[in-house]
Amino acid sequence: MKFSSALITGASLLFAAVAVAAKEGTSCSSSTAADADIRGCPDPVGAVLALFDCVTKKDSACAAAAYDPGFQRFHNEESTGAMAVSDPGWWAGAFSVVDISFDVKFTNNPAPNTASVRYLETVTTSDGRSLGLPDPRFDYPFNFTVVQHEHAIGHVDDNCKFTFWGQYGDNKEQTDVDAAIANMMSCMGGGPCGTAPA
Repeated sequence: MKFSSALITGASLLFAAVAVAAKEGTSCSSSTAADADIRGCPDPVGAVLALFDCVTKKDSACAAAAYDPGFQRFHNEESTGAMAVSDPGWWAGAFSVVDISFDVKFTNNPAPNTASVRYLETVTTSDGRSLGLPDPRFDYPFNFTVVQHEHAIGHVDDNCKFTFWGQYGDNKEQTDVDAAIANMMSCMGGGPCGTAPA
């Protein structure tokens, strides 16, 4: 399986949160009789923050449950391709190669079932132990950290499951993560380990 920043985020997607994990009461909840006439997700931003918390805690089932199977992700208005993010196994694989945390700077619900979130996403590759190494490694591409500066618009359905994630950010921050993961997997397989980006 190929892992890249496009497959993990969220983003970037994983796409989360060091600064957000302490936020309480942000998950979507079922409608009660008192608000049965309200349609749509009551708090799309809350759905984002709950997802971020799942990802930061490496909870595969929790992260997968946040997505509609037809989910689509875009980076700088270009599709990142099909992503099996509604499958807990996909997340388990991703979490074995990276740690992800989020520092949320701004949130807003600009429209029904829509969240706007500006955040820093910190991605750190494994030190190798999660991949079978007996001792940690600290040379590139192991334990390599990239901070991604992102602004995303997320769309959710009426059950607060993500159907769309459109993020904007620096392309090099994305490709640095892609390269580090590819180099780490090559290195684990006995191939070249690559060179850290400038």
